[in-house]
Amino acid sequence: MDLWELRAFGALYRHLAEAGLGYRVINNPAQILNRRALLRALYTEGINDFNAYALTEKRLPERYPVFLRREYDHNRPLSDLLRNEAELQAALAELREQGEPEDGVLIVEYAAEPVEGNLFRKLSAYKVGGQVFFYNTVHEESWIVKYGTLNSATNALYQEELDMITHNAFASEVLKAFNIAHIDYGRVDFGLVNGKVQIYEINTNPHTKAPKKEHPNPYRTKSQQLAWEKYCAAINELDTTDPKAPYAEKFKCPVLIRSMIKRIMYGGNTYR
Repeated sequence: MDLWELRAFGALYRHLAEAGLGYRVINNPAQILNRRALLRALYTEGINDFNAYALTEKRLPERYPVFLRREYDHNRPLSDLLRNEAELQAALAELREQGEPEDGVLIVEYAAEPVEGNLFRKLSAYKVGGQVFFYNTVHEESWIVKYGTLNSATNALYQEELDMITHNAFASEVLKAFNIAHIDYGRVDFGLVNGKVQIYEINTNPHTKAPKKEHPNPYRTKSQQLAWEKYCAAINELDTTDPKAPYAEKFKCPVLIRSMIKRIMYGGNTYR
């Protein structure tokens, strides 16, 4: 979320937190670290081996290659891998010509490696309240692993995915990242470089849905079902309240907050 959205949802969070029994709030927008702050904190703490720089910092990266991306969205990067300062400056000049403002652009040091041949793998895990669990993997023949390619992994990799979900792999590592970010609900995307976890981002509004059909690989089918069962169980536990507690009264959202949220949902924001 950008700064405007954080302010709006921060106001809604505070209002809901004061609404009494029957309401539960998580992910306080006033405390959650944005992408740059999170990546910087993870690097400082020694969890990540790569750093990220706001373009407005006017700092050059300590190592290459790097790539450019926006701070407040989860879209693909703004550049390919840039292998030296000359390529970085050329890419920045191109962004300026396209009218991209400096504020909100990040320089991110590259930290990934193929899991097999030219196949890259992205790992993910959820935190839902007090529970952290491995969720799934995505495979793609590109360092930008976004949506994945159907049935692109080997049978051994899909079997390994099922094992990671079953035994909740990397739970302690990703829990540190969630705690640093002050996030109680979300999905962390990460990879392994030289066997070490490298955290890429935490999505606080991840797209999550039940598997609709069987995957061509039977291990993948089992993985998807098991991951979904773990997610649903965690959500159910998160929503469980004292049966003696009264039902929540009808939520009355203040006019100002409702107006702020409407502008976010439907556009036309005049407060930026």
